[in-house]
Amino acid sequence: MRLELAPELALALRIGVANRRRLLVTLAGASLAVALIIYQTFLIVGFVRSATAVAKGIDADLWVTAFESQAFDFGAPMRCDHAYGLRGVAGVQTVEAVLTGFTSAMRPDGRPIIVAIAGLPIERFRPDAQSSLVTGFRFVGTRFAFVNETELPQFSDVPPPFEIEVAGERATVTAAMSGYSTFLGSPFVVTTFENARRWLKGSNQLCTALAVWVNKPADAATVIDEIHNRYPELSVFDADEYGRRSAIFWLTKT
Repeated sequence: MRLELAPELALALRIGVANRRRLLVTLAGASLAVALIIYQTFLIVGFVRSATAVAKGIDADLWVTAFESQAFDFGAPMRCDHAYGLRGVAGVQTVEAVLTGFTSAMRPDGRPIIVAIAGLPIERFRPDAQSSLVTGFRFVGTRFAFVNETELPQFSDVPPPFEIEVAGERATVTAAMSGYSTFLGSPFVVTTFENARRWLKGSNQLCTALAVWVNKPADAATVIDEIHNRYPELSVFDADEYGRRSAIFWLTKT
């Protein structure tokens, strides 16, 4: 049985066979284009994952920010005392302040580096993105910090613990995190809210977000509506929406 090709395919086949060198170059070019598309797709996936990793490292149900704040690590300042009012909203279990920003650090060998500070409720943070909540994750003193394991060489040539200088103050990198690499070139330094406020020279009255935990029987949507009614000057997001917002910001602004 003879296979009949469409006239267009038959013509294309004859042209390809007639000039095999051109055919091979065309196939190589098409393969390279497909490979680049696949590579860029994985690059975007990793980009989005990095943009939301630290925010998702806390198991908060809701995030309250200044109105239309664009991203976790570029949050607009807001008053911390909103936390007292939020704790009075029906269904809210607890509220914790978060502060992010950029500052300078100094390696042990004296080389400077710009770092992204994330001051979090550290007892609710997952140092390993693949693990459940971790307690007692090598807290050494009060001025400690975690950095991602892939970015340790930017800080020191020796494994933790080691000391660095952040915003002119001595701090101890006590352990490495897993799953919190950054695409900004400025590695995340995760620490307590109090340390972040001191290193970023921020006001005692300001933060960049409030992480909210909801009592499980309560409906998160109802809590969001209540917060909107009480504080129309603030924005409220669930965890997934806040992560998407940060990812969209970095995908469209860089």
